[in-house]
Amino acid sequence: LGIVTEPLTAATATDIGLPSTTKGLLVRSVLDDSPAAASGICSSEDGAAGACPPDVIVSVEGKPVKTEEDLKAALSSAVHGVVTLEIASGTKDHKGTTRVERVMLH
Repeated sequence: LGIVTEPLTAATATDIGLPSTTKGLLVRSVLDDSPAAASGICSSEDGAAGACPPDVIVSVEGKPVKTEEDLKAALSSAVHGVVTLEIASGTKDHKGTTRVERVMLH
C-alpha cells in the first residue's frame, strides 16, 4: 500500500477536523510512486503542508481497522490485489467526510 500509519486518538481526530469518536488509522506518510499515492490518499505530512486534510483509514474490505495488525490482516485477504478502503477526512465543521477508494496493491 505504501503508507505509514498510527492509531488515531480522540485529540488528533479533533485537531484534523473529525469527530472525536472517529476510530481508525491516521495516515502519517505516503511513499512516492506507491499504490496509496496513485489513489490520492493524503497524509498528515500533506496536511501540514496545506495540500489536503490527512486521511484516516476507517475500514478495509468492510472490516474496521484500529491497529497496524488489523490493517495487515485485512490487506492479506485482498482478492486479485485490489482492496476497498473506507477513508475519513477532516472538515472545518468537525463533521468529517467519508469516501471509498479502491486501491490496486501491485
